[in-house]
Amino acid sequence: MNSYPIKTSAKQLTELARDRVGSHNVADPDIEVPLERLFASLNAEAHLSESGVPATEQRILRILSNRLRMLRDCQRHPEIDDQRIVRPLFLTVGGRTGSTKLH
Repeated sequence: MNSYPIKTSAKQLTELARDRVGSHNVADPDIEVPLERLFASLNAEAHLSESGVPATEQRILRILSNRLRMLRDCQRHPEIDDQRIVRPLFLTVGGRTGSTKLH
């Protein structure tokens, strides 16, 4: 089985996410080391296919972009941390029903 490495670095993908979100002023140092470890693990252990590499990169890019949006919003609106969660809410629905958009 052929294995293809991710050639884009974690740093490059983080910069792409910053460009996508427009959040170059949001610091996220907590993600740097874990992201480097993830990339090392993917390249050493995942045995990604040729089509799996761009799919994996896009998934990580989406997750990083969402994380940056969240950090940006919390930075702009620190009152978010003051919101009290009275009780947890559990969504139990079938797959592919749009429930992710409810988060």
